[in-house]
Amino acid sequence: MFLKQIYDSNLAQYAYLIGCQKTGEALIIDAERDVDRYLSIAKENDLAITKAAETHIHADFLSGTRQLVEGCGGVQGFLSREGGEDWQYEWARSHDKVTLIGDGDSFSIGKVQITALHLPGHTPEHLCFLIEDQGGGADEPMALVSGDFMFVGDVGRPDLLETAAGHIGSQDPGARQLFQSIQKFSKLPGFLQVLPGHGAGSACGKSLGSIPISTAGYELRFNSSVRTALDDGEDAFVAHILEGQPEPPMYFARMKRINREGATVLADLPQPSRMQPEEVVDFHSVESPLRFFIDTRADRLAFMNSHLTGSIYAPFGKKFSESVGSYVADDGEIVLLVENEEQVEPCVRQLVRIGLDHISGYAVIKDCLLYTSPSPRDRG
Repeated sequence: MFLKQIYDSNLAQYAYLIGCQKTGEALIIDAERDVDRYLSIAKENDLAITKAAETHIHADFLSGTRQLVEGCGGVQGFLSREGGEDWQYEWARSHDKVTLIGDGDSFSIGKVQITALHLPGHTPEHLCFLIEDQGGGADEPMALVSGDFMFVGDVGRPDLLETAAGHIGSQDPGARQLFQSIQKFSKLPGFLQVLPGHGAGSACGKSLGSIPISTAGYELRFNSSVRTALDDGEDAFVAHILEGQPEPPMYFARMKRINREGATVLADLPQPSRMQPEEVVDFHSVESPLRFFIDTRADRLAFMNSHLTGSIYAPFGKKFSESVGSYVADDGEIVLLVENEEQVEPCVRQLVRIGLDHISGYAVIKDCLLYTSPSPRDRG
């Protein structure tokens, strides 16, 4: 069996590539939208991705499952049918390349069996996946791909549907579902590896650890949220898990909606062309609420001292997606202002992962002589 954890440090997100080396088939779980990365890793290891699954309807990035199913030919999707009609993937209903699965359902990648467990609370439809290497002679699972249910050191927050997506009254029932899911988790073998959907820095929980994997036994002993659920009862757990959750990024509601409806399938990644200063002037001269200049400099003071009027400061780094996603409309036209050309592709990938595809071009900051000292209004 082949298993690789693929980390996006900007969103603190883990995807999992699982393959059978005997048959050359592979599964990707919780893929982001720029799927070429996963296809390349599979190819480098003599595998071909034939199946794609996801744990739940994500709020922090656009899923790549539809991109794989409809844009990459020959990939079968496996998505949750749990949680009730309001929590189903609209794009996947009656789709001939998607199998809707629920608690206890299994499918295989060669000699590797994957079994779904319905462990709701973070979201009503949430699945986790038990991984069993039958080709290696095992008759018990070795790992649980736990999505946003179980992290290293914490569990997934149950309030996002209310605080980010506007489903009023959903956080208390979600917390109580999560309590029940922890009881179910406590019955799993202690040796089971826990492969989480996020690490430290994600807004999907409040106390996520930076260690990339754990075990069920370790989390049962030392995860404070799990211990509260098991030791102090349901009401104490609900109070504990809803207290002190961080403010969710503004773009989360949009991610939920698009992932449910289905992200647009890309023919390729956007390839913005380099703009000369006069082209930037022309673009900037057209006043439009849907035109956005994104200044990616790391030096905040340099931006404050001199920048293109009306540009948005979103430094290239871990908070880039959150900053841009909070201010740019779905159909906004973006011009990237970068310090060097090497930043362009990473910025494009981060934007595509949150559904901002209309990148009209880029300009290197040192080439642009357009910057003006900010007004007091700009500084605010």
